[in-house]
Amino acid sequence: MTRHSSTYLKSLIFLAACSLFSGAASAVPAVWEPQLGATVTDAAANPALDDLDDADTGIDLAFGSMTFPFGATSYTGAAVLSISSNGFISLGGSNGSDAVASAGTLTMDANPRIAPFWTDLAPDAGGDIFINRFDDDDNGNDDRIVITYAIANKNACGSTDCSILAQTQLLENGTIIFGYNGIDLNTAPIGTVTDDLLIGITPVVGVVAPASIDLNTGLPIDTAAEPTVYQLFSAAATVFDLDDSNVIFTPNLTGGFVVSDSMPNRPVPTRPQEWETRIGTTLDGMALDDEDDATVDLTFGTMSFPFAGTTYTGMAILNISSNGFISLGGDNGSDCCSGDPAKLTGDLFPRIAPFWTDLDPGEEGGDVFINRFDDDADPAIDRIVITFAVGHHQCSADECSVLAQVQLLEDGTIIFGYNGIDLRNVLNDVDVDVLVGISPANGATDPGSTDISNTAPFHSDTDTIYELFVAASAPPVDLDGGNLIFTPDGAGGFNVTAPGVSSSAIGGGGGGGGGGGGFCSLAGKNAAFDPTLWLLVLVSGIYLGYRRHAPTR
Repeated sequence: MTRHSSTYLKSLIFLAACSLFSGAASAVPAVWEPQLGATVTDAAANPALDDLDDADTGIDLAFGSMTFPFGATSYTGAAVLSISSNGFISLGGSNGSDAVASAGTLTMDANPRIAPFWTDLAPDAGGDIFINRFDDDDNGNDDRIVITYAIANKNACGSTDCSILAQTQLLENGTIIFGYNGIDLNTAPIGTVTDDLLIGITPVVGVVAPASIDLNTGLPIDTAAEPTVYQLFSAAATVFDLDDSNVIFTPNLTGGFVVSDSMPNRPVPTRPQEWETRIGTTLDGMALDDEDDATVDLTFGTMSFPFAGTTYTGMAILNISSNGFISLGGDNGSDCCSGDPAKLTGDLFPRIAPFWTDLDPGEEGGDVFINRFDDDADPAIDRIVITFAVGHHQCSADECSVLAQVQLLEDGTIIFGYNGIDLRNVLNDVDVDVLVGISPANGATDPGSTDISNTAPFHSDTDTIYELFVAASAPPVDLDGGNLIFTPDGAGGFNVTAPGVSSSAIGGGGGGGGGGGGFCSLAGKNAAFDPTLWLLVLVSGIYLGYRRHAPTR
């Protein structure tokens, strides 16, 4: 038997055994989790991580009901989960913020470290850090913790040059998933980034680090008994080549890991995603994350977007409010503090409102992001995506979260997406209305609120369509986990569909059908565990990997 076949056979035996006997989460976790959750806050650090450079949560976070085995230790309950603003987490205690990444520090610091993107990040210049916890098998305990760095700037970049969208998932069986869904380290016009970057894991401390390995071309590998796995990207010599891919660390039976990837450097999808996970950068100009009730003016540029008889392009204004809506052609103001049908139809400029209410990225954390896509590879932009990943003004800093998105397509289609709406707080006193809808405004006729989730699909002869969720009567915002899609009918109205509304989250299975990045999911959130299916998949994947790497005869 060759060394290749021996390595793959060992990997097969281990992974098949895990699938058959572990009894862990019954769902297949998403290789990119689009439900970002709430912002990471720290009462001791005060303010939250998004307001500080070189900060960490110290000992203020804990694993809670999650049990995570890493090395020789299982972390659970009050065990410390410390998050650094510089792209890594520490287990059992804080390693500080550690802005300078190095292999020596990785293994010689005080506590084990998991580093999806360890370098000198600067969330105080834009963006935020998010955490979410999932009970995938509905047993009352968390099975998965997800930490996402959605940061617009790196310290060596200008205010709008760089963006980092990197994620780590901790699974209860000890598996770790790193995901990369928007890495841009282009620093023009300032120059070269002079900071090294390290991605990797170590469950041990006080040992000499092994050599750096190439995680792009060198996978899959079995590290045998070696528990420390990493790649060091030297700023002077190396380009980060893992964007749009994953690195998956699965514990083996001898103390190390089987390290694999999932579709490295996947091609950009040719169709719009119902939830666009590549959320882009924070907004140019005044960053909305620093303000409550603020707006910022952008332009459409090379995008042409038709709406209500007008085509917006070039220098036409695209105005974004921190309160969950956009205005076309001018500024309607921030319109605090709740969605209002009279303003929707009566204000001067057309409005598109995926989640108009009293949002507050300034005080309650989070940010507003924008991305522009040339889906058909011609010189013009075909799609603009704006994502509100923010807190709500009437909740305390870590209670409420809103993850809502609007996509504008060049054919006039509008897609609203909802991938994490939580308006609960300890006092249950969020008493402002939420309005979801579109209108050309400027005296448009008010057609009244429509119960969209129970009416769609439907056709509207008019271009004003909305649903008002009135806080006083306490209706739930029942759109989470789905989309509202407004498709122009060519005669001034819209066909309205609501795929996925009030069901499993869009993209939650890794993007199958919904836009979590083009990855395949084998099971839904509550699907029964099928070891036979998994065994077939593993045998096929490992055999193909062996065939790819086997020596020629």
